[in-house]
Amino acid sequence: MKSKGNITLKQVAEMAEHTPGPWVAVDPRHPPIAGEEVWLTEVHAAKGQIVALDNYLGLAAPNKWLAEMSANARLIAAAPDLLAVLEEFLKNAEEWQHAQYCDWIVFYPSPCSCGLVHFECDAEAAIALAKG
Repeated sequence: MKSKGNITLKQVAEMAEHTPGPWVAVDPRHPPIAGEEVWLTEVHAAKGQIVALDNYLGLAAPNKWLAEMSANARLIAAAPDLLAVLEEFLKNAEEWQHAQYCDWIVFYPSPCSCGLVHFECDAEAAIALAKG
């Protein structure tokens, strides 16, 4: 077993769990920084930790950038809920698919024809990306 001193940053990241939700997107703000035009958007966890930060540095803060920063923050803030929904879906998908199979057989040649199995694969891939 390696000592903690020999663990790489990549190994630490692979072992880490994400900060528990819920996460909340904070509206862009303009902190007073001498001589700089800076806009920040943050995503906070339940205990106030910053889990994501986006910034815009420039002479002016165009509405397009501020709107995009807000949209990105809302999407990031939704990540824990989206992950939970996908995990719950996969947990129940097989049971649901089996229960509905008799109905499918009337309309589809096989359960795979309706696309549920394809969605399960996409959900598994998305969860793998989220969890590393």
